Amino acid sequence: MRAGSFPTSLSPDARGVVGGGQAGYNWELPSGWVVGAETDLQASGIKGSTSATIIDPHYFDEDLGQDVFFDSTRTAVSKKVNWYGTVRARAGYLLDPQWLVYATGGLAYGKTSLGFHVEDLIPSCLPDATICGDGSKSGVRLGWSLGAGVETMLAPNWSLKAEYLYVDLGKRSFDASTITPVDFKVSAKYHEQTVRVGLNYHFN
Repeated sequence: MRAGSFPTSLSPDARGVVGGGQAGYNWELPSGWVVGAETDLQASGIKGSTSATIIDPHYFDEDLGQDVFFDSTRTAVSKKVNWYGTVRARAGYLLDPQWLVYATGGLAYGKTSLGFHVEDLIPSCLPDATICGDGSKSGVRLGWSLGAGVETMLAPNWSLKAEYLYVDLGKRSFDASTITPVDFKVSAKYHEQTVRVGLNYHFN
């Protein structure tokens, strides 16, 4: 039995496109301030993966009692945000009747996925002889969101907005199992920064 060499850490860089819809309500105060609440839900293409291959010049084989040359392992981690939504308060100020600048923040929730794979490239996966394993975990997590934006009226009932939103869905982790007694702790943080453009219809 043997254990290869592995990276101390792997950090996949996740990115992608999101799209969805939102609904909300605003109150315009006499002083020019606007307060409100809104909720949104979107499908997400945010995902990323990374891997590392380490080549060992040799290792000691306990069964053979000698050095065996040229061995390599490949370790890979992937993560994904399947979908997410927010429920937020919003407060802003009307620069003039057409332009609103605002800040927003509140609850975030979403489904995240984390995957792991490790294997010996030489001599591949042999039971009780090499390192080989897979693992994954997914589910819905709660978090928080914070952002800011600007909105302008295009027509009496239509407005266009551009918004930056930071969404923190926490950290997902699990212990990955292999065919040999080597433990792997897999974890990843889900801190996403998004820039969104939206078209809103105002019923009033």
